[in-house]
Amino acid sequence: FKGNRAGGTEAMAAEIVWLMDGKHPYKEVYQPPIRAWMVVQQLPASIDDHTPQLEKLREFFPRRMLLGGSWIQSWSQSSYTLNLCNKGWLRLKSHGQDDKALESEYLHYGFFDEPPPKWQWEAMRPRLSDLRGDRLLTCTVKRQEDMWVKNEIWDQAERHVEGYFAIMMSTWDNRYLEEGEKRKMSDSFADPDMRKAIMGEGFSMKTGPYFKEFNALIHVARGTLEVSPRGRIMRGWDL
Repeated sequence: FKGNRAGGTEAMAAEIVWLMDGKHPYKEVYQPPIRAWMVVQQLPASIDDHTPQLEKLREFFPRRMLLGGSWIQSWSQSSYTLNLCNKGWLRLKSHGQDDKALESEYLHYGFFDEPPPKWQWEAMRPRLSDLRGDRLLTCTVKRQEDMWVKNEIWDQAERHVEGYFAIMMSTWDNRYLEEGEKRKMSDSFADPDMRKAIMGEGFSMKTGPYFKEFNALIHVARGTLEVSPRGRIMRGWDL
């Protein structure tokens, strides 16, 4: 989970290279050949299409992993696939594809850049089950329809549920952005909840019930309500 310009795309690209190479500095990983999908917001129109994800992959993949040491030889535009010397491959999918595009392959990893539709996240699980693979997501949660990732991933990690891990990358921690620019970015959002989401400071509090113990049988008065002379009448609104 990240703020804008917090380095999430770079972090994902570095993680992909380590995992596809089978040489991770911090944990044991599967050995090549690795089969993986990366689900992005939009597929590149050509090999020269400068989508953020493709640019970072080109920047981070070392030449020794590419066929003939060349991105041109390794990249297949027709299948949106990066083929590697170690027989592994990374195939791009998009948020806009239907369920037929997410079938019939067994994978080690499923990578997601920004929150996909929830059904795509769930559809990835069967692709990973045979190889006991992992799903990885980097995202800025700034729309209410994307809040499912907090409930499904962040909250599980916070409760230390086995198999879940999450971190929050704040824009304020980006050493390559000037402090003045960070401040301008933060100040440009009048809505404090949106500012919190964009800057990677947490999540909007506008989702879910405020009163989680609410029970209509207990907390809703029906019919005539008699109030003690010593009691108080309180009015509230849910806008």
